[in-house]
Amino acid sequence: MAEPLADTTAATPVRWKGELKRLLYVAIAILLAIFLIRLGAEPWRQVAAHWPTMIAVAVVSALAMLLQAASFRTVLPDDGCRPGWLELTRIWALSGAISAVAPVFVGVGTRATLLVQAGLTLGACVSTSARQAWLGLESALLFAAVSVLLVQPPGAGWIAALLASAGVAMVAVRITATRTEARRLPARLRRWWDSLRAPVGARAWLLFALQVPVMAATYYAGYVGLGAAIGFEHAILLATVTIMTSVVVFIPMGLGVLDALWVYAATRAGLSLADSVALAILLRTSYLSAAVFVAALLSVLPRVR
Repeated sequence: MAEPLADTTAATPVRWKGELKRLLYVAIAILLAIFLIRLGAEPWRQVAAHWPTMIAVAVVSALAMLLQAASFRTVLPDDGCRPGWLELTRIWALSGAISAVAPVFVGVGTRATLLVQAGLTLGACVSTSARQAWLGLESALLFAAVSVLLVQPPGAGWIAALLASAGVAMVAVRITATRTEARRLPARLRRWWDSLRAPVGARAWLLFALQVPVMAATYYAGYVGLGAAIGFEHAILLATVTIMTSVVVFIPMGLGVLDALWVYAATRAGLSLADSVALAILLRTSYLSAAVFVAALLSVLPRVR
């Protein structure tokens, strides 16, 4: 009888956190809906008028899903169970589409559920996701340091140095983790440390680093398509801020937080509020369209599973 009680007690915080995420998502979705209603139909007319831009952003978003699945596969544990690249891409696209439209109903662990169904253990999903987040943040910090020097905001030198130092420190910690056992760390920190112990090859790091310019390409296509005055270096900086924000924001799809970031960047780039909101809508709908298309295509192709 003691084992079921322990399982229930351990699961209670997880369920509580899941319910909190759902409540926050619903609250933000309601506030965004009220905001859009008050803003009127102009943003939606702008989205419809810029359908070629939407297609361009959707195409790059689909390429990003392929790249994300490939990079995820390179850091999977070498235990004999490694879903194929296309199967992982299908899971990435399907979970992205579900999380975009129905996180309240299906939960926020859709991708982990699909990965377990594909043959991975839950432990492998957790450890690989931790490595994925770590490597993504590494590359984002290093790209951000370079882009800050190119954009030249106030205090660019100090900001770039801080970002570069943080990125190099993360690389050093990861390399140390591959060579050192952390037996004296608390259990929770030890599990996190152990997730970094698997060595990461140059090909894997390159795939993770490529995600930044690919994400920047989606932003560049969207912003320039709606008339914003930005360069690719600005798009790279926005992509790195998005990645860093996604690491700390636990709301599904970063709803509200990322949208506010996109609107702020668009208004700074010369767009009106209505056009900036239209851009955020375009980015969301383009991603959803790409996710649905890729998931549907790979679901009907033979030998994907």
